Amino acid sequence: MSRILLVDAGNSSIKWAFLQNHSLSVQQREFYRRQEPVQVFENLIRKNQDSCDAVVMVSVLGDKFKQAASHLAKKYSLKFLQVKSQKFLAGITNAYTEPHKLGADRLLAMIAAYHLNNKRQTDRKACIIIDSGTATTIDAVDPQGNHLGGLILPGVDLCSRSLLQNTQQLQAWAEPENQMKRQASVFSSNTADAIANASIYGLAGAIEHICLKMEKQIKASDNFAVNSINKFICGGAAEFLLPYLDGEYQLEKNLLMQGLQIISEIHYA
Repeated sequence: MSRILLVDAGNSSIKWAFLQNHSLSVQQREFYRRQEPVQVFENLIRKNQDSCDAVVMVSVLGDKFKQAASHLAKKYSLKFLQVKSQKFLAGITNAYTEPHKLGADRLLAMIAAYHLNNKRQTDRKACIIIDSGTATTIDAVDPQGNHLGGLILPGVDLCSRSLLQNTQQLQAWAEPENQMKRQASVFSSNTADAIANASIYGLAGAIEHICLKMEKQIKASDNFAVNSINKFICGGAAEFLLPYLDGEYQLEKNLLMQGLQIISEIHYA
């Protein structure tokens, strides 16, 4: 297999890794900050055009960015594959009645988690996938690879941003980097901490409650026998949220990259 640049273009940053000989490199990340996402993307592929043959990308940034990315890949003579949601992909059956409206990043996370969860052909297991970044998505997949559906919550930043930004003195806490550096406490002694800490605990509690409801419904279903359900958590806020979650959650920092790897190996095999 040639060397492939895997790109996850999110709302706040671009993450990437390299795939060569079925081996995935360490994931890297760059925030957009004062640059447009298209500029960050072009800088990335320009730096790596001589060492890569193709770009495989998933993006939540809309059609304008996707079209620009495709044009830039052609400009630098790179093959380009944009992962799109569809009814059936890499062992997963999309639950959406309009399959293309499911975020491709969610589908990739489900693909990767299901493959991790079911490396063996026997004793297949259901799984729940939590992806927490700008938004927090929670999806469930049954042992046969059927997406059962999911829910979307705000991410840590969005949970507190509206309240924090309404008061000038609290605006510093609204910055994502400040949110992620904090250690939350249920005993807060000022308004900024009270809002930020409640946002963290509130999101963690919502995740736990939703997962519990999903597990109960999966186990109560007559469609299949379920011995165990594994929960995977990924996304920019995953490592930060993990200490506030009770129960067992398997941290997979680069779950989307693993999903992109699976798609790349199918497409470029």
